[in-house]
Amino acid sequence: MITEKGDLEERLEELNSQRNLELEANFMELKQGIEDLKRVLESRLYPSNIFEMLEEITLPQVQFTDLNIDLSQATFFLKAETEDYNTLAEQIVVFEQDSRIKKTKFSEVSLEASGRVSSDLEMELNLDFFSYFFCFSLKRFYSFFCI
Repeated sequence: MITEKGDLEERLEELNSQRNLELEANFMELKQGIEDLKRVLESRLYPSNIFEMLEEITLPQVQFTDLNIDLSQATFFLKAETEDYNTLAEQIVVFEQDSRIKKTKFSEVSLEASGRVSSDLEMELNLDFFSYFFCFSLKRFYSFFCI
């Protein structure tokens, strides 16, 4: 038993002498850089994700005539036009049921001279979803992201 322990200690010293400390340090720097990049990417909100989501959940009878996005607050403001009040109500339900949207607020609902219904819309996005979505996309290509 004592001989085995001595042999193991000797083998451990031999292996330690073969280590490339500079290479190990480089790997540690690379790991830190990847972790820093991961944090930056997770905290960013990409407008393309917003447009894809909006296109996916907007009813065909609804058009948006104005758009302002505040990425720092994950909020966007839209001017919507619909065929009638029922369509506006249906669109509200779709937005409220979507887990990517944290909060929806409609205001200034009015009947235009053209007979169409218009409304201002404010939506606050669920950042957890957008971070997950972006990381999931990256994970397909780079397995070290979004661990």
